[in-house]
Amino acid sequence: MYRLFLLILLQTLLFPLFAQDFYYKQNKKVLLTPVQDVTIVLQRSSGMQGLKYYKTPRDVIVGVSDEILLHTREIDAVAQEYGLTLIQELSTNLYLVRFSDQNRTLQQANRVHEDARVKFAHPNFYKQVQRR
Repeated sequence: MYRLFLLILLQTLLFPLFAQDFYYKQNKKVLLTPVQDVTIVLQRSSGMQGLKYYKTPRDVIVGVSDEILLHTREIDAVAQEYGLTLIQELSTNLYLVRFSDQNRTLQQANRVHEDARVKFAHPNFYKQVQRR
């Protein structure tokens, strides 16, 4: 029983060290660091409540909602397979889609990105606009 307790304790303590949040950019993983206390105001009118915030390797804070940018020629099949809702066709084969579980947007975008029918899929990041 003591060994089982130690095993569970070690797994609980070590798992966060190996679990990484990331997204694909030009087929390379980009690691993201979760940010807990964010006091930035993103300049978009609605739907900005409940964003999860991350810091990129370049120290840019980005917000992740339930939206994914998706480039594919087979939008209907991909959307149906992954449970995506089409929001808007942005250009030829480029779509803004919504995933129903905002807490898993990064993981879902990565799963869709790995599909052979998809050229790329990544979260529709929001960041603060800075004036020059």
